[in-house]
Amino acid sequence: MDERLAARRGAKQRIATRRRRATEHRRKVIGFSIALFAVAWALVFGQMATGNDPVLGSSQTTSASRQDANAQQAPPDPEPQPTQVVVDPVTGQAFEVPAGEAANPAAPAPAPAPDPAPVITSQS
Repeated sequence: MDERLAARRGAKQRIATRRRRATEHRRKVIGFSIALFAVAWALVFGQMATGNDPVLGSSQTTSASRQDANAQQAPPDPEPQPTQVVVDPVTGQAFEVPAGEAANPAAPAPAPAPDPAPVITSQS
């Protein structure tokens, strides 16, 4: 009988030791996870508090890089030509034409825009 009691005590001790190790392991993992989360949160909070939000980015850097890319790809815009406004005596519409060019009075006037279609609802 003593052997059986000793075997049971030994089994209980091994089970208690296993449980203690598992509990310690769980506590370490949970503590590490909480600490890692706190550090990551502090880094993000610190960046946003100082105005260095990485999501918003810097508009100056973006526009500068776009200007550099556009300068390499496209030639500079030519200087704008001076224009003059000519009024059609028949329709009264004003047109912009390059300065020095005569407006063609024989050219047909642009057609007026058609009236929009009426809106039909279930209540009308």
